[in-house]
Amino acid sequence: MSSHFGVLKQNLRRNAAGWAACAVAFAIYTPSLFSEFVRDDHWQIVENPQIQSWDYLPRLFSTNLWSQGGSEHAVHFYRPLFSTWMLVMDTIGGLSPAWWHFSSILLHAVTTFAVYKLCDRLLRNKVATLFAASLFAVHPIHVDAVSWVSASNEILFTLLALGAIIVLLAPDGSVPLTPSRFAASAALYAAALLTKETAVALLPVLLLIVLLRSGQRGKVVRAGYWYGFVTVGYFAIRWWALGRIGTEESKHSWREVLLSSPSVLAFYLKKLVIPLRLSGFYVNPITSSPTISVWLTAGGLLIAAALLTWVALRYSPLVGLG
Repeated sequence: MSSHFGVLKQNLRRNAAGWAACAVAFAIYTPSLFSEFVRDDHWQIVENPQIQSWDYLPRLFSTNLWSQGGSEHAVHFYRPLFSTWMLVMDTIGGLSPAWWHFSSILLHAVTTFAVYKLCDRLLRNKVATLFAASLFAVHPIHVDAVSWVSASNEILFTLLALGAIIVLLAPDGSVPLTPSRFAASAALYAAALLTKETAVALLPVLLLIVLLRSGQRGKVVRAGYWYGFVTVGYFAIRWWALGRIGTEESKHSWREVLLSSPSVLAFYLKKLVIPLRLSGFYVNPITSSPTISVWLTAGGLLIAAALLTWVALRYSPLVGLG
């Protein structure tokens, strides 16, 4: 018993900075505990019988996120694990707004610790790791996801995505060639996909990590089998449940999407670096024909990407990963 207590005490001491960052992440959002349900919270939680009874569990995995509204409210979001998360939260705390806000804040604190563990394995510098985790804990870009309980899927899929990376890496930051690590990472990646579609962007990131941290193309190929199988399986299940792969109807042409993308990307990068005048919703102009502004923005983004790639290859693979 004393040996186990000693190991626990040692782990607590080793991760003291991470726990401190978690405390900051929790403390800064405590005002949310006194907030009520807003916007989609009413439709998605309060008035949703499917997350208030375990009898609906099979239906959560075979329909879209808002299937409780019938065909007239059909959306192409397939997020069964997020729905299951809400079912668990309702089972524990019912419809108490304070409980739901507490669960989101706690989830944010746990995710902050995951950021700390990941940075500890990649940076190998306690000061840099603490700074990164603390920045994540207090960054204003997270306000919407943490304070609006209907957006807690953002935090949940982020936690699962970070977990997929963390279990892939050994404590020294290397990528051991072990099936157990790849299996655990692929399982967490699958869980992230079933929480929010955005997690598919993790696929190239995971493969890039294997390449940068191992330097062996054979490992990349082997990892590709694991993650590729999960991705294909996810889209197959999604097609079975929703009858489609995409998330939205074609509101804009591919030409408009392509020409508007540079300004949209630049807009959100600016919000990430300079988090001022944040809002729950943004309206970005749609561009249907090439303009000087489109070319300048696209050119600037390409130059920045090329510069970061050069720095990554010349000085630090971590820059490339970032």
